[in-house]
Formats: sequence, structure tokens, C-alpha cells
Amino acid sequence: MAADTAAAGAAELLGHGPAADWVELAPFMRPRTPTPREQHGGLCLWLTDTQISLTGPSASTFQRSVNEVTGTDGLQSAAVVNVNFDPSYETLTFHRICVVRNGQERFIDPRPHAQVFRREPDLERAIYDGRLTANITLPDIRVGDIVDVAFSLSGDHPIVGRHFSREWLFSWGCWVGETRVRLLSPVDRRLTMLSWSGAPAAQERLLNGACERVWRSQETAPVELEPDMPAWVRPYATIRICDQSAWPEVAGLFAPLYATGGVLPSSLEEEAAGLVSLAPKARAVAALRLVQSVLRYQSVTLGEGGFAPRNLSDIWLSRSGDCKDASRLLVALLTRLGLTAYPVLVNTWKGWILDQEPASPLSFDHCIVGLALGDEIFWLDPTMAPQADDLDTIYQPRFGWGLPLKAGATLVWMGSGGVVDLLQVEESIGAPRTVTDPVELEIRSSYFDWRAEMERRRWDASHAQAERDYVSARRNGYGEVELLEPISLADDRKLNVVRTHERYQAPAPWVAAPKGEVAELVLRDGFLDHQMPTPETSRRRWPIDLGRPRRVRHEYVIALPAPLQGAGWDETYQGPSVTARLALTVAPGGREARLLREIEFREPFLAAEQASAYFRFRTQVLSESGATLRLAIQKGKFVTPPRGLLANIQTYWGRWLFGIFWVAYVLAVFFDV
Repeated sequence: MAADTAAAGAAELLGHGPAADWVELAPFMRPRTPTPREQHGGLCLWLTDTQISLTGPSASTFQRSVNEVTGTDGLQSAAVVNVNFDPSYETLTFHRICVVRNGQERFIDPRPHAQVFRREPDLERAIYDGRLTANITLPDIRVGDIVDVAFSLSGDHPIVGRHFSREWLFSWGCWVGETRVRLLSPVDRRLTMLSWSGAPAAQERLLNGACERVWRSQETAPVELEPDMPAWVRPYATIRICDQSAWPEVAGLFAPLYATGGVLPSSLEEEAAGLVSLAPKARAVAALRLVQSVLRYQSVTLGEGGFAPRNLSDIWLSRSGDCKDASRLLVALLTRLGLTAYPVLVNTWKGWILDQEPASPLSFDHCIVGLALGDEIFWLDPTMAPQADDLDTIYQPRFGWGLPLKAGATLVWMGSGGVVDLLQVEESIGAPRTVTDPVELEIRSSYFDWRAEMERRRWDASHAQAERDYVSARRNGYGEVELLEPISLADDRKLNVVRTHERYQAPAPWVAAPKGEVAELVLRDGFLDHQMPTPETSRRRWPIDLGRPRRVRHEYVIALPAPLQGAGWDETYQGPSVTARLALTVAPGGREARLLREIEFREPFLAAEQASAYFRFRTQVLSESGATLRLAIQKGKFVTPPRGLLANIQTYWGRWLFGIFWVAYVLAVFFDV
């Protein structure tokens, strides 16, 4: 995070004066002493008040908060006021900073205590938003003080102009005494209003020729969130208001900003000339690879930059840009190559329910490219690199609904992409001679689709660090393993498959029981539980995010130090939108056992109504997905029970292979073999 201090210029950037005439600024009266349940982090939040006026020459937002310091943990939060704003179009004015102690009011002029910082929280990701933070440190704040702060922000964004779109919460993660939102708008202004999770209804009236709407919630209890909720759910009481619009209007607003004019910079034209002779799909991949390899990601979103890409010459000359710049450049290049392409605005968080949202130019946070080849549509992200070399195997990012920037366009469904084979892992454990012998551990992993591209980026970024990460992960599971040779990497970019091969010497995995007559190999499941991390709750209110549709597979291959006989098992488990398979097989001769775990997720999200069935499925699969192998030993060496006595015994993991291994143990001890 970068921070440039401009304390001397704070007075020029911060206004100080009374609130506008349209603002209601009533005195705050503390209702009572806060109870313990009404305190959070050393504070009691008595009031949050938001008032917006759309009746003036530009939109203006008044913000007020009243906090009581109830413990020392709250002193820092109460004593520091931070307000973010964009100086390219917003003005910030403080109206009131009042500290109440023992009924006595102390008013503070913010300017002597103010500094203005340029803070870039995403600097390490090369994202520069240009916003400033007004930082005011209030003097002499003590436990028991009530801190009352009010300020206003005014201004319209240069691209979206007067279009209004805002969302407010009326419940929080802590108790709040009162949440109030007041909106003034012209009576003829058409607004769309939506609410979720028990948000309050508005009280409406005409006031001085304007329509006043007020929403208020009081003494709201903290909302308990659930694990693995999709990003698009709104668990808090929420109100959404925006100007009425239609998606073709939104597309029409942005499409001219991405127009290319059909002329490429001269050096890019030379690059394009060498690609024209390729087949259409190869042409598209070559163009994508060119943009991904040349453009360094850098985002400058100050003012118009938050919504508009730069011109093609600047993008190409600087060899840098964000998703808007990269998409504009790729579309221009694909068009020059005779292909049909267009920018597509998406929302990486709420894209799955965008069709249920009101149309708004403020609905998007990312831009990709749509490519039409015959009846096929391909979704390409020019900021993702390096990707595969074949258009049919390249990972296509899908965010639910997207808005193509072309004439008359409305939302299009990008889909979830269907189930893909994502990961296959085979862990081979060698056979020791004695219980205390180390073993060779060999792991072969195959990564497909988007997971292949993740691994490719990881290894391309730093081969040495990737290898260290792999070794560290194995030590978490097996103890102090020793890497026997460098990890090998095979990257098939045509099929979009990355394969790794690891060889280790691992500490002795077999453990002798206290009496020294049986040795155990515990095959723990660190695989399926990673695929199903959501813990069971008694009553699920919100959907479960299962992740992208996928099929993953893990197999232990155990070389056995003594023969094992038995039929093993092969079970399939069905849950809502998910299927798992668990299988144990013993090779002829009993010298090798294989434990397979495989799971398939067919949908990205699971409705709350299906949670109970999913949790039952999860509990059953996880309880039966590991295994403990037991073999007889004598003086630390593995021994073989009499042949033929254990054949055709059906066993299941839920019984720990009890039939096979317990009988083997009894026979070995009884017959002293």
C-alpha cells in the first residue's frame, strides 16, 4: 500500500461549513447506557445517517455517524476519521465533529488535525485508483466519549453523469441503534427500488416540490453469516435504488468508448499482417497470445479511467493497461483479422443474478471479449496469461450474465461451462522391508482447464518458489520428506494440461501397534474434505457455493510389504448436484492396493433447501473416504499369513477393512508365521 502525505494541502481539499439547507441535522440524544450485547470492539454504534439529494445541479450525499466509546479497544476507531474521495470530480465538506463528554459538547475544526493521503491499497496489483483519503486524528478521545461526525460529498462522475445507483445496508455484523437513509429526488424522476432480507419500507411524502423517501431500522441485532455463501447473496437487510434504465441503453453508453475506428498503430499492424493467413481459430489464439504477452497489467481508474479505456495508440505504446484497455486492444486486433469480436462487461461477484438486477452502468467490475465463430461464442480474458494454445481447450471465464457492447445489446447468458476434468493425482507409496524403513513416495498430478492455467502461471512466475511450495505441502502430510530429484513439469498447451512428477524419500509411514504385533498405514483424506469445506449448520438460510463444475480424482497406490487378499469395494454416493465414488482394489497376488476417491460437482451453487441432503452426503462420504491398512509383523518385519484363508471376504471402509486385517493378525499370532 502506498501513501503520499499532503498535510499542507489539506485545507485546500477539505471544506468546512454548515450542511446544506436540504439536510436534516437533528441533535443526538443518547437513549440509555449501552448494554454489553450492544457493544462491539469497544464501541456502541448509535446512529448511521445517510441523506442524498438528487435535486441540485449534481448529486450530494450527507453522511453522519454517532459512536460511543465503551472500551479501550474502541479508542483508535473513534479517534480517527477517514473519508475516501476522488478529487477529479468530488468535493468533500465537513459539517460537524463533536465530542460529547459528561453531557458537555466539544466541537473540533477538522482542518488543523487533517492530512490528505493518496493511498493505493491495490498498488501491488498495479491498480491505481487515484482516490484520496482525508485523515483526521481527533485529540483527547476517552472511554465514555460520544463522537458525532458529519460530512458531505458532492459531484457526478464524468462518464455516468447523473445516473444514480446506490445500495444501503440496514443490518450489520454488530448491533446498531438506528440506521436511516433519506433520499430527495424530483417527483418525475423514475427510480427502481428493490429490497432484500427484511429491509424496511420507505415512508414517502412531498417536500418543497421534491419526493422525500425515508427508510429507517432501529435496534438491529447482528446478522450471523454462513460459510461459503455465494458472493451474490445479500444476507443483510438491503435497499437498492437506481434510475430506471434498460440494458441496451447501458450498452449504448459504453460502446462508443470502446470503438476502435478500424485503424491499428503501425507496429501492431505489422504484427497483425503476419497472422492473417492462419485459420480462424488459430488466428484468434495468436491475437489473444499477443495481447496477453505484450500488455503489462496496470489500471489507472481516476476519473474517466474508471469506466473508459485509453486510446489504442497509448495502450500499444505503453505496453500496459487494465481489463478495459486489453479488451479494446484485443477487439481491434481480432476485427482487423476479419473476426467478429466485441467487449463484454461482466460482474465477477454478482454476474450470476445480473438478470434480476436493475439495469445500471454501475453494475460491472470487469471487461472481457466475446468472439463469435459461426454458431460458437468464445469468452476470452486478455488479462489472463499464459493460456492454452488451442481455442477449443483454452479456459473461458464465465461470470453468469454479461453485457456485450454492441448496438441494441442486452444481457447474454455465459453459462457455467459444464463439468470438466480438473485434477487427477496419483500418490504411490513404496513397500518397506521393516516397519521403521523409509519409503519412496512418488506423486503424479495432472491439471486441466483453469487449474492448468493456474499452475502454469505459478511455475512461470517462479519455478523455485513453486517447487518449495510443493515440498512444503508434502511435508505437511508426510513429515520431513526429502526431494530425490527436481520436480519435473510437462506443459501441453494445445490440450491445456500441466503435469508434474515428484519423487521423495518419506519417513516410515507404517506404525507398529503398542504390542508390536500389528502395523498400520493410515490413509487420511486430505482431498475430498478440501473439495467440500462447508461445515454443517443446523439450519441453512443461504445457498452454498460449490465452486465451478468439475471432476477431481485422487488415488493412493500402495505397494504392500506382505500379500493381502480380499475383494475390496466400489461404492458410489449420490447427493444434490454432486456424486462421489470411493473404491479399494487389491491386485492379484495381494502386493498392491489402490484407494480411489473421486467427486463430481455439476452445478456451481446449491439451493438452501438442498443443504440438509448435501450435508448428509458430505458426512457419509468423508466418514468413509479414508482407510487404515493393518498387517501382521514379527520383530518389526512384515509377515505373510497362510494363503487362501482370506479370499472373498467382503469389507467396507466403514469397518476399517476389519475382516481382512484382523483375521490376518489373528492367524499370524496364532500360527506364529
